[in-house]
Amino acid sequence: MADICDTAQQEIDIYLEVQINTVRSVLTGRESAINCRHCNNPIPEARRLAIRGTDSCVECLSTQELVQKHRLR
Repeated sequence: MADICDTAQQEIDIYLEVQINTVRSVLTGRESAINCRHCNNPIPEARRLAIRGTDSCVECLSTQELVQKHRLR
């Protein structure tokens, strides 16, 4: 039982770290990536301007969020 709790906590910690780093990149005004770091497809200019510091396209970010949501259940 403790192993399951430890694994769940590790997944929560990873999820929170990703979310915190995303917010930090936006707040620090980091330059947005031109290509997605996951699929290497171009990130549309409108997204790069709207979400400062983004490094993922909408499709990859949506996939990441679904995976995280599934893991946390």
